[in-house]
Amino acid sequence: MRAGITYVAAFGPERVGEGCYARLDGALALSDGSTPESAVKLTREAIQACLSKD
Repeated sequence: MRAGITYVAAFGPERVGEGCYARLDGALALSDGSTPESAVKLTREAIQACLSKD
């Protein structure tokens, strides 16, 4: 999951938006104490939200 978040963050703020980094960091922090299924869901949702920025 960390690799996916790092990959998305590498697109830069012009592609994913300024607020994306906080969202990705938050998902990663929450996923550390979660079940694997929940961690994947949190990470996927954060990544999708960043990539679907208008």
